[in-house]
Amino acid sequence: MEDGSLGVLTVEKLRLSVNVFESPDQMEAMTKGAAHFSSTSAWDGNVGLSAHNINFDGTDGYFKNLYTLTEGDMIRYQTALGERSYTVRSVQEIDASDWSPLGYTDENQLTLITCISGKPEKRLCVQAVG
Repeated sequence: MEDGSLGVLTVEKLRLSVNVFESPDQMEAMTKGAAHFSSTSAWDGNVGLSAHNINFDGTDGYFKNLYTLTEGDMIRYQTALGERSYTVRSVQEIDASDWSPLGYTDENQLTLITCISGKPEKRLCVQAVG
């Protein structure tokens, strides 16, 4: 895309529209918007994205209200390859060291991960299928 992003993630329920970036440094990409986990697909299969829930300066991060999503909520992801709609399948806490939700799948899905305030050993993981 013109701004160097891979695409745009939109969650109408959260009034969220954020550009997705890729960088060798995940934290650097999250300063611009949501970050793509380069170990996951950029389009087909499992697309992994992360963003802060609270930015380092104390302001609200893009994924601050991710925890309010529930099964059946809709998420859109638009890239130069097209646009897909995904339906939230699960919202759960995982261990900070558990990267298994980012594993390969034949099914088109989004995996969104963010920190949980007050729980440094945990992450919030939202998975949505397309």
